[in-house]
Amino acid sequence: MIDWRMSLAEFDALPEDNSQLYELREGVFQVFPKAAPLHQLMLVRVSSELDSALPMSGPRFSRQKS
Repeated sequence: MIDWRMSLAEFDALPEDNSQLYELREGVFQVFPKAAPLHQLMLVRVSSELDSALPMSGPRFSRQKS
């Protein structure tokens, strides 16, 4: 059980550190490792494939033609 919760002001006051991913969820401070470069590359590739599979128009998936 958590006895103490961090406020948004306390979270914002933390020093900047880009070595890990920091999140504040419902007052609980959480630390996660950053995604590896290979993971990021795969994310971009999968996103690109999914995006190209979407219809060019429609009420739900409309996007601009480039």
